[in-house]
Amino acid sequence: MRLCACEEKEKVLTVGCETRGIGRLSEINPVYYPTYHLLLTGNLLNKLSVNDFVEYTGLTILHLGNNDISEGLRRLHLNNNKINALKSELFFGLENLEYLQMDDNYITHMEAKALGTLTHLKVLILNDNLIASLPTNIFQLVPLTHLDLRGNQLKTLPYSGLLKHMTSVVELQLEENPVTYFIKEFDINTFRHIPNLQLLFLNNNLLKTLPEGTFNGLMLARLNLRNNHLRSLPVRGVLYKLTALVQ
Repeated sequence: MRLCACEEKEKVLTVGCETRGIGRLSEINPVYYPTYHLLLTGNLLNKLSVNDFVEYTGLTILHLGNNDISEGLRRLHLNNNKINALKSELFFGLENLEYLQMDDNYITHMEAKALGTLTHLKVLILNDNLIASLPTNIFQLVPLTHLDLRGNQLKTLPYSGLLKHMTSVVELQLEENPVTYFIKEFDINTFRHIPNLQLLFLNNNLLKTLPEGTFNGLMLARLNLRNNHLRSLPVRGVLYKLTALVQ
């Protein structure tokens, strides 16, 4: 078995296995520690599967940069941990991810290029974190179909940070945020870049108004506006073109 360097700081163990010529994960032993980081940068790994990490239950950060991975993890579950920021280095070597689950963490900050290498990512689950804002164009290179941001601290839904690059999104979950408006200036094209959107959840927010034409061009099957501060809902100007609406 390969020997790795271990260092414990503030109850988090860092296991350094960089540049040790590791070609398979079976060459190292799983670490049994409540919370740890595993650094596998600069090795010879060429393939990964979800089952490779079954016994790595305390793993919160995994570095896989500078390996020979041509195909690898499609799904990564990092929910219910203590991650407080999304950084690009967190996903080195994981360019094939299609499903990323990071709900129930302590994420407050997202680097502008945090998701820049995840060009195959379709499902991103970030609910129940502490995200108050989104960097400009954070999703520009990410072909998302499902985005879950419910239960965060978003006060606005910026056009450039969120709505502009949602061309493939089918389901958008934004409930339980203190959202008061979508963008700084509402216009009839607010959702024009999300033509495939079918499921939109805006319930349990602080929405006060929905300008005429808000949902123009959409074929929504489900729209949830429950428990907001809307005093009226102009059916003719807001809902009358949603002919596919089921619920």
